[in-house]
Amino acid sequence: MHRVVVANPGGQIHLKEAAAALAKAAALEHYFSTVGFGPRDIERMRRLLPAPLADRVVRELRRRAVAEDVAGRTTRVATGWEVGNVLLNRSPLPMRIQHAALRPTRLTFDRRVAAWLRPGNEAVVGYQGATTTTFRRARKLGIATVLDYPIAHYAVTESLLRAEARLVPEYARTMRVVEYPAWLRHRYAEEMELADRIVMVSPHHQRTFEAAGIDPRKLFVVPWYVDCELFTPASEVDEGRFRVAFLGQITQRKGISYLIEGFARAGLADAELLLIGAPIGATPWKGKKGVVHVPPMPRFMLPETLGQCHVIVLPSLVEGFPISVLEGMACGLPCIISENIGDDFVQEGVDGFVVPIRDPDAIAERLRELHVDRGRRRRMAVAARAKAERFTQQRYSENLLSGLRQLVDGT
Repeated sequence: MHRVVVANPGGQIHLKEAAAALAKAAALEHYFSTVGFGPRDIERMRRLLPAPLADRVVRELRRRAVAEDVAGRTTRVATGWEVGNVLLNRSPLPMRIQHAALRPTRLTFDRRVAAWLRPGNEAVVGYQGATTTTFRRARKLGIATVLDYPIAHYAVTESLLRAEARLVPEYARTMRVVEYPAWLRHRYAEEMELADRIVMVSPHHQRTFEAAGIDPRKLFVVPWYVDCELFTPASEVDEGRFRVAFLGQITQRKGISYLIEGFARAGLADAELLLIGAPIGATPWKGKKGVVHVPPMPRFMLPETLGQCHVIVLPSLVEGFPISVLEGMACGLPCIISENIGDDFVQEGVDGFVVPIRDPDAIAERLRELHVDRGRRRRMAVAARAKAERFTQQRYSENLLSGLRQLVDGT
């Protein structure tokens, strides 16, 4: 397999890693991105920019940096607009405004990638909402089309989140999306129709697409991976206070109100709930007893914070792949996850627990179990680390390359 094109319309880390895996296998022909800078590009920018600005720009770009062998095959598209979109993404503006601002960037990116395609390319990997024109042209040229859509199917997402906004209205403003704009929904549907394959990140993710009527033969699973050299168990954990970790965007999409209520119902006098991440929209959880907000931090700092916790909880209503949970497990934390992440992710009672969505009592029960039984918690911590070690970069690359080879070779 050779001559694969990857189109990443932003800072999607998994697509950056897909390009790196293809480059290592000598299969990457070209990489399109809005922020596809290599380490040497970034250092040149540092020298050109004034010192205070340089530090901030370099810090942001390093999060999105690509390997040098990818950078040498990169075309950057709509970079200026993407900077504006990043700033909008961090603003409190309604999501309908953010979607409207995002639209011209995605359409420009899509058209530029489509115009570049040529006969002889074997496959193009594109991202949800930014690849309709690309896929249309690829089909005309006989190029295989692969859609990256790393979250639950949009119809399943909308159904769950519309219901959630009615059930817990005080947390509705913490959700970026309840309904997608019609133009984006139409693009998603057409891209799925045009795709020869759609990359899934977990078996549960795959089931949401099958439930929405997508042909199962189009779907193949490529789980993401965790850096087990960066995320490692702490040598010593403070047992004076039982700490529960939540890591990610603080939003009702991730079941945050049910976690906070479950934590309260557990009634653990010596406990803290650490909400590690960026709040979305509103903060109705502020002032809740025992709840501590920890602002987002660079990834290299996370292991120290997670290492002082005892369990990580993610009771999501809608999810793709729970990388934050895997990072916690790599740090030796048993997990409590919702059924909408998938009971195929943990071994029940061994390295974690699976609870129903919208069930604070189930969360409370599991928190009490882990709080009371330190011996069991420590055994589960060892098992959690062992589970995380199975999600390697090599496994990710092999699964991705295998799926693409089967598509290109027609096997």
